[in-house]
Amino acid sequence: MIRELWSCFWAYVSISYPRLIWVLLFASVFWLIFWGVQRKVPAGQQESKGRAILYRGLLSFSCSFIYVMTLFGRCRDTGEFRLTPFVSYRMAFQDKNIELLLQILVNVAMYIPVGMLLPCCFRVFQKARYTLLAVFFCSLCIELSQGLFQMGIFETDDIMDNLLGATIGFLLYKIIRFLRERVKRFNCL
Repeated sequence: MIRELWSCFWAYVSISYPRLIWVLLFASVFWLIFWGVQRKVPAGQQESKGRAILYRGLLSFSCSFIYVMTLFGRCRDTGEFRLTPFVSYRMAFQDKNIELLLQILVNVAMYIPVGMLLPCCFRVFQKARYTLLAVFFCSLCIELSQGLFQMGIFETDDIMDNLLGATIGFLLYKIIRFLRERVKRFNCL
């Protein structure tokens, strides 16, 4: 099963490779938006200005990747709405549908960087509820666009996958932050 999942993953990568130019183009647009929204770095944190630029760039790339892969360049589809939760999980595991399992994993993985980077870039997102609320509305907008404009299928499972990914990312952010503070405190002793 792992071998099939791995080969299916590389097939997706080869299909998505031409979209890389669009990802880079939209990443610059997202970077400008985030740069305009981000407030000036406080005087006591000047040493982290370069790190803030890096985080903003990574967040821009992640958001651009999500946008391009979920909305851009898709063919017209049925515009179906699947509102029943856990349908894709049942289909993936009961029918042993490797392609669907890969889609679930990709939906989770795409939002892990967003869950980690939002709190790094914007102070308001250092609380889990705001990060998850932002991811929920972003995911809801993407799913509604897919369903209404017939660019895919609106699935509640995709929203849950995205929230799971953002939750994992946010928890990783908190763990890394906790460990960094412990190291700083230990070095001060």
